[in-house]
Amino acid sequence: MLKKTILLLASVAVLEIASLAVFSLSMKVWQVQYAAGKFGQNDLPSRTLTVNYLDKKMELTAGGNLRSLGQFLTALAAEIDRPYQDAALTIQTDRATDFRPSLDGQVLDLALAQKLIIDALVSEESEAALPVVLTKPQIALGNLNNLGIRELIASGKSDFTGSSAARITNIRAGSSQYNGVIIQQGEEFSFNKYLGPVDAEHGFLPELVIKTINGQPGSVPEFGGGLCQVSTTAFRAAFFAGLPITARRNHSFAVRYYEWIDDDLPRAVGLDATIYSGVQDMKFINDTPGAILIWTRMEGKRLYFDFYGTKDDREVLVDGPHPYDRRASGAVKSKVTRIVKKPGENPVELTYDSKYIPPVQAVTTVEYPKPPAPPPAEDNQTINPPNT
Repeated sequence: MLKKTILLLASVAVLEIASLAVFSLSMKVWQVQYAAGKFGQNDLPSRTLTVNYLDKKMELTAGGNLRSLGQFLTALAAEIDRPYQDAALTIQTDRATDFRPSLDGQVLDLALAQKLIIDALVSEESEAALPVVLTKPQIALGNLNNLGIRELIASGKSDFTGSSAARITNIRAGSSQYNGVIIQQGEEFSFNKYLGPVDAEHGFLPELVIKTINGQPGSVPEFGGGLCQVSTTAFRAAFFAGLPITARRNHSFAVRYYEWIDDDLPRAVGLDATIYSGVQDMKFINDTPGAILIWTRMEGKRLYFDFYGTKDDREVLVDGPHPYDRRASGAVKSKVTRIVKKPGENPVELTYDSKYIPPVQAVTTVEYPKPPAPPPAEDNQTINPPNT
């Protein structure tokens, strides 16, 4: 019986369909191992296996027989397997009205995956490769336009867990203003340009915003409170894409909604971007080889800004954010540095040293006109409540 405990990291190996060999397991494998005195005929060496596949991580404690391993791989295949997806793109008046990116299809080869994991266990190796077969879509995104909108080049993410129903409504209404926006090559993007009116008629509700009250920053309810979740998410997409940022200001307070940046980054302040229509904007320049298409989505309590365009050979290095000088009052400072390297050009360094003052709980009550009542429903019409 093998006594040593190992951690099995299963990475991903992509196999071409033409070269895929079909493997099947039989009891002969176990009989040979049993005869060699490795372990009992029905025993699988006890191991903790951590399988990494892209952003997914699953664990299996194997022991007893092949059944637990087979169940584990079946569950993993349910997460990995998907059919290919053809791209779709319709552009009207310089804006995408219908969009679907192309996606490769992928299937986990269960028999081969099982064999590779068992081989690694028997030989006491620490790594094994999971075989995933890819199938290409028939319609690629780049074939549907001549603007250079071909592939995902960057994503911005943020988490609004704990937001009120009104704040979520404002996030949804605000992010919809940017869904389908196309930024031409060399164009400067202005967040406020696409925001439009922020009022009840355009789907916004009163919620807290940070404003100056009697010379001091404080929180007051206004239509559109929470829109900085949208500007922060858009800013992060541009930041991680390595685009030149021409206007950005951090919030006065360290807002908890902007601590989560990505699962691979520590929870920290320092990558937020506040906006206020007519006063404070967030801007960046599209210096990529083609146009950029913005596509927004909300999944659970997270907001995403996906940028589609043409990748170039730029390298984006980010150090931080690094919070420091944190005070019991809630004041904190944070530093983050980004370096963009392009072949044949000098690296461009951008550093944000954000300073957040103690939050001031100065909240005033403001009366707002009620939103207009919906029209009466016809006999065969159903009026649904607002989506919050």
